[in-house]
Amino acid sequence: PRVAMVGGARDQGGFTRYFDLQVDHFNGHGLLARFFEPEDLHEAWDCPPRLRYGLGLRDFTIPDWAELGIDTAPVQTALDNGCLLVGTQTSTFLSSKLTMGLLSEGRPWMSAAERALVDRYLPWTRVLSHRWTTRGERKVDLVEFTLAHRESLVLKESIGMSGRQVLIGRESDRAEWTAAVTAAAETGTSVVQEFVAPRTCRLAMVADGVDEPYDTEVAPVFGPLLF
Repeated sequence: PRVAMVGGARDQGGFTRYFDLQVDHFNGHGLLARFFEPEDLHEAWDCPPRLRYGLGLRDFTIPDWAELGIDTAPVQTALDNGCLLVGTQTSTFLSSKLTMGLLSEGRPWMSAAERALVDRYLPWTRVLSHRWTTRGERKVDLVEFTLAHRESLVLKESIGMSGRQVLIGRESDRAEWTAAVTAAAETGTSVVQEFVAPRTCRLAMVADGVDEPYDTEVAPVFGPLLF
């Protein structure tokens, strides 16, 4: 079995160590693994059948590559030639903000303890579409509720990072909010979430070229994997 690691050293600070560790792990467990930069990806499929890489792990994000000017055309060509590139199930599941909407609204399989855990740590979140849902003890038309409560809500696309693809209601005007909510409701690939002011904590930091640490206020982010 063969597996292609597809990524770019350019969005990892110029280093391949992150990919090399994974390739070594796969090679040590009976797979033939290789790291491919996009410019080399044709070598995964343009070769004799027994040497092809039919499966690859997609270890990059399109926004990152677009920002760096990395051409994604070789990736599309590989897909067109039968190389299936996937994210791991775990990372794909955890990277989508739709997951937060589903958990906040509740799933039939969730226990009472799981629902209590979500209620405590996850702000009210809903996958935005033309439908009814609950807000506290009452039923609301989700789109109408979102439009009417701009200053207490945040709109987030399901896939994004570093605060991009996020619109904070209180920092946008009504026209901008209305246009964004209306568009998002049609696609069903965004969530609307209760705005929560981040709590900061004191953390010791060290600046580049400075020996002495200094204390500053930071807003910690606890990702799904840590949680």
